[in-house]
Amino acid sequence: MLTKKQNIKDNSLWIEALESSTKIYSKEDIIKFENKTIETIKKVCNHFNNICLGYSSGKDSLVILMLCNKANIKYTPIMWRGINEWTQMKNWIDKNKPKNTIIEVIDKFNFDFLENNPNYLFCQNNTRTKWMNTKWERQRKD
Repeated sequence: MLTKKQNIKDNSLWIEALESSTKIYSKEDIIKFENKTIETIKKVCNHFNNICLGYSSGKDSLVILMLCNKANIKYTPIMWRGINEWTQMKNWIDKNKPKNTIIEVIDKFNFDFLENNPNYLFCQNNTRTKWMNTKWERQRKD
């Protein structure tokens, strides 16, 4: 079972997860599910002229990007990356982000600011407060 990505030290857990997934679902089932997802993406996207793809370079973003590419969807990736990101991760993102990324929103709160304004940490004092509080309430229930 995979844990938080920050706790995964190497690729062995990913390989194990992939291998054990085929004990639950056959590769044929996974391909069918992928094809159904691609068809759903096409069906939804056909109703819109300008598709935006939120892209953070995480595993979910990589999967959605791959599915949209397989669906031949034309999209504009909107990239978010905080200014506090690790240098190695910044370099990986710059090297691997979609070529047509035209917007990159950079979080304005650096470590010095957060140290002097801890109420901004975890969105406690900005426009996302209500949304984050709801998220935390649901997490506490689980």
